[in-house]
Amino acid sequence: LLGIEPLAPPEITNVAPPDGPLRGGVLITISGRFFRPGSTVTIRGLPCQGIVVVNPNTITCTVPPGPPGFAEVRVTNPDGQFDADPNGFEYVPIVATPDWGLVDGNTNVVLTGRGFAPGASVRVGGLAPLDVVIVSDREVRLRTPRFPSNGGRAFVVDNPADPPETGPDLFSVRSFQE
Repeated sequence: LLGIEPLAPPEITNVAPPDGPLRGGVLITISGRFFRPGSTVTIRGLPCQGIVVVNPNTITCTVPPGPPGFAEVRVTNPDGQFDADPNGFEYVPIVATPDWGLVDGNTNVVLTGRGFAPGASVRVGGLAPLDVVIVSDREVRLRTPRFPSNGGRAFVVDNPADPPETGPDLFSVRSFQE
C-alpha cells in the first residue's frame, strides 16, 4: 500500500554477558534496535526462556543449556524479520589445570569456567577435594583428595541455586608421573 513503510528488521549490537556455563540459566540482555513486542530469541536454535522485550532497544531472556563453544543468538520479530549474531554467546566448560594428578592426591588444581557461586561444592570422581576456595565466578582452587585407584575422574561443581555442572573432560589419576 502506498504511504506505508515496511518495519525495519531487528538489529543486534551486543549480548551481555557474552558467556556462561554449559548448564545455561544465565539472564542475558540483548541490545540493539527495532525489537518488537512478541519477538522471539533463540540460542543455537533453542528457545531462550522468559523473553521480555523491555523496549525497542532491549530484550532480556534466560539462555538454555548448551555444549561448549560459541552459539548463534537470533532475534526474530513477529513479522518474520530477524537478525543473528553467529558468536553472540559462548558456553564455557569447566576446565581443570593441570588435567592430571597422582593417586595419592594433594595436587593443586585450578578450575576455570563460568558461574561459580559462593557456597558451591566441588566433587572429583565423587570425592570431596581439600581446601576448596571459590576465587570468583570464573575460578575455583582446590587440592585433590587421595583416590582409590588410577583412572579418569570428572569434576562436578554444584552451586546452591543451580543444577550441578560436570566438566566435559576427565581428570587423569595416575600412580606415577609419566
